[in-house]
Order: sequence, then structure tokens, then C-alpha cells
Amino acid sequence: HLIKNNAKVAAQMAVQYAQIVNGENQSNRTSSSSSSSNNSSPLTSWPASSSQPKPSSSPAATPTASSSSSKSTSSSVLVVGGACVDIIGSSPLLTPPPSLIPSSYPGTIHRGVGGVGMNMALALAESENTPTTMVTAVGADEMGGVIRDKVAASPLLTLTTPAAAPSLPSAVFIALHAKGGDLVSGVADMKIFSLLTPAYLFPILKQELVDSSAVKMIVCDGNLPPESLHLVCEMGERSGRGVFFEPTSLTKAALPYQAKCIDKVR
Repeated sequence: HLIKNNAKVAAQMAVQYAQIVNGENQSNRTSSSSSSSNNSSPLTSWPASSSQPKPSSSPAATPTASSSSSKSTSSSVLVVGGACVDIIGSSPLLTPPPSLIPSSYPGTIHRGVGGVGMNMALALAESENTPTTMVTAVGADEMGGVIRDKVAASPLLTLTTPAAAPSLPSAVFIALHAKGGDLVSGVADMKIFSLLTPAYLFPILKQELVDSSAVKMIVCDGNLPPESLHLVCEMGERSGRGVFFEPTSLTKAALPYQAKCIDKVR
């Protein structure tokens, strides 16, 4: 259900992207850019008001991109969020708590690449033929290899991940599904997304939004820290790019309020 919804949202974003490229909403973008320029100029240096430390030039703070020379070097859409490996166990014998009896159940197990951000990035790159960059955090482990292999197989998708990511395991979501696909329970190990700090994201956003004009749209999911979403929205607004937010879950839907940028997301 989640993947289908992400694909649906990605299709809607592709329509918005096409309108931007075709100039159908040029007047809105011009108005937005004019308003932004009246308030402040595009961020070209680390915001002095930020509570986050300024990015250093150390290797740990330098992003690494996983992309082949045959891939597009100028992406049209920038997706910032989560990429994980989903491990889904399904059994018709599973029942929702509290009637669930602790035991093992015969069924099927599926492993695939997921994460709301990654699902949308894949849909944009593969279904909508839109050059896309996925900014996330991926570890140097087996699960990270699964994610990188998936990206490598998609010609229009580029992966950017912190060099410090190998210090943490790649994100994994394990779920148990009952008959019909209803979620019975699950465990999410998403600690690695704590590396998606403003200090890490700022040089990437500056390169993609200030130093280049290729990116037309920014997409975020609910896996970002509040201060990181705030930075993305601020730089998106100041550079005249729309920021689209997919909440991931009901709990994370409040993130734009926590990040104090609800008026900057679509």
C-alpha cells in the first residue's frame, strides 16, 4: 500500500515538474522568487542564525556520490530523505494483537529497497524518466550494497550519501503482514538518518540550488531531523524552488510544524 501511494505521489510530482519545465507556472515562480528576493538573498554561506555547527572540510563532513559516468550529471529533481531495505514477512495465519500468539508462522519473506524518499526517487527516475538525485545516508554493509545496486541499475538515478555513513548500519525495516497485507507489527532501525544534518546537507543544497540551475523541484520525506527540513525549505524558498513534503506516516506528518516551515512546503 505504501509503495503504491509513493508511486502515486511521484506521478503527481512529475506533473508539477512538467508544468515547471513547460513554463505553465512561470508566473507563480516569478512571484515566489520576487518575494524571496525582497526578504533575503539566496543562501551562499552558512546561516549565522543556525544552531548547527558550520560544515568542516574534514572527510567525514564531505558527501560522497555513488554514480556511474554514464548517468546524468544534472538532476532535475532533488529528493532528500530515507532509503532502506524492507524485509517483509507475510502469513495468512498472522492475526493482529492482542490475539497474536508468540510463535513462528509459515509464510513468505520478501526483501526489497524501500524508504519513502527512495520509493519516490525510483518512481520519478524509472516511471517518469526524470533525472533524479537521492540524498540519503547508506552504510558500508550488506544492506547498503543492496541499496547501491538498486540505484546502479537505474540509469537516471544518482545516490549521494555522507562519507561518515559506514559508521552506522544501513536503515532496515522489518514488518509482519497478515492476510490482505495488513501490518501486524514491525521494527525500524533508522539511526543512520541522524547523519542527515544541516551541516551535511548545506554544501549539497548550495551546489544543487545556488551554483546550478538544473534542479527544478525538491522532494523531502519525514525521515529528516526538523532542523534539516527547515534548512531545505529555507534554501528552496530563497532559490525559487518548490519543496514537496511526503509525511511518511501520521506521526511524522507533524514534522513541518516542528521544523517551523509549514508555510514553505506543498
